[in-house]
Amino acid sequence: MALHPDFGGSANLPDDPDATYGIPYMVVPGTQPLEPVAFVEYGDESDIGAPGRAAGYPIPLEARTQPGWIEGGDPGGNLDGDSHLLIVDRDNRVLFELYHARWNAQLERWEAGSGAVFPLDENLRRPEGWTSADAAGLAMLPGLVRYDEVFGTEPIRHAFRFTVRATNGYVYPASHRAGSTLGALPMEPG
Repeated sequence: MALHPDFGGSANLPDDPDATYGIPYMVVPGTQPLEPVAFVEYGDESDIGAPGRAAGYPIPLEARTQPGWIEGGDPGGNLDGDSHLLIVDRDNRVLFELYHARWNAQLERWEAGSGAVFPLDENLRRPEGWTSADAAGLAMLPGLVRYDEVFGTEPIRHAFRFTVRATNGYVYPASHRAGSTLGALPMEPG
């Protein structure tokens, strides 16, 4: 089995100059305007916004038209890949994560398959059976390995997020299953 780390950057594809590897994330100030998001796949398991705040996700306007803001690199996202969109509100210490994020120019709105909000001052778990932007129901950003961690001198002291072709159930603290392949591993923190 081959390991293919995706630390981000250009995929250098001649037919798709905007394509990127890895899952980008952005850090925004607490003053970033909130954009409403229509959840079209897992609406009943999605957070419409941060607890105690107005509904919406702090998505910069540039994500609609500029490459590199959303996983896959396409401006405004697409339906071909997972199109994860990860945002950290640094002032309010909140992580916003979207799956299948895309700007629908015809309807002039953001859409996503699912969305989850994680207050970074708390150790909350998704409700049992709920997904997040990650099929296991976990926050994605804490498990991403950054380029500076790989080439730094210190050991990496957090769980790793990785994907596999098949899964079978889940174990705590995961909250959601996305497969039942006999003999496959359950979803769990890495």
